[in-house]
Amino acid sequence: MTPAVTDFSIAATPVSQIAPPGATINYTVQLVPLSPSFDHPIGLTVTGLPTNATYSFASSTATPGSQAAAKTLTISVPQTQAKLLPLNKMPSVGAASDSMASPASDVAAGGGSYGHSRHRYYTGGYFSQAEQTYTVTITGTSGILVHSTTVTLTVE
Repeated sequence: MTPAVTDFSIAATPVSQIAPPGATINYTVQLVPLSPSFDHPIGLTVTGLPTNATYSFASSTATPGSQAAAKTLTISVPQTQAKLLPLNKMPSVGAASDSMASPASDVAAGGGSYGHSRHRYYTGGYFSQAEQTYTVTITGTSGILVHSTTVTLTVE
């Protein structure tokens, strides 16, 4: 008689999310037995996060048994701060001049900058930072079995 082969699969939803800096977002990770039952603990790890982002599970292991086990993955995206740039290092964002511009008129005109003298604050998105997209890998390991799934996280 051959021993029963046990295995599991891993999936996560939603497959893609957009988060502003400082946000906390959740993914649901499903661990599904591929045989009648999977009675071994599955350890969960996460890689591919933005720099200084953190993740957590209520418990980093799960044992599905005969039913799928759902775990909530929480990712905290670090807060990003505005930068004060000298005029000679300004990105080309909107129209700019050396005179004091009105933040309201500049923003109403579609973005740009405001400030005075040799420094300006820039508007547009979250402090004019480029969106960055990360492929986050969620891995489940139980003994010699290793399965992974990926989700996408875009930080505005």
